Amino acid sequence: MTLHVTPEYITSLKPNEIFVFGSNLAGMHEQHPDLLFRVTRIGCGIAGFTNEEIAPLFKAAVAMENVSLPNGWREINE
Repeated sequence: MTLHVTPEYITSLKPNEIFVFGSNLAGMHEQHPDLLFRVTRIGCGIAGFTNEEIAPLFKAAVAMENVSLPNGWREINE
């Protein structure tokens, strides 16, 4: 199993990658194991939340091979 780490700044995507960013509560989500979802530090910029506050929201994603999490988020969820 390959576990990916999202870079601090995403400047390009491969054809099978999806850029994941903050959304409102009505955001749509689909299941696509053939794509790599690159999650950014959602809410940890000008919104003012810390990694320790947001990373646990992605605890289920830690074991998903097609989800790339920001550096340190996997460790927070261990």
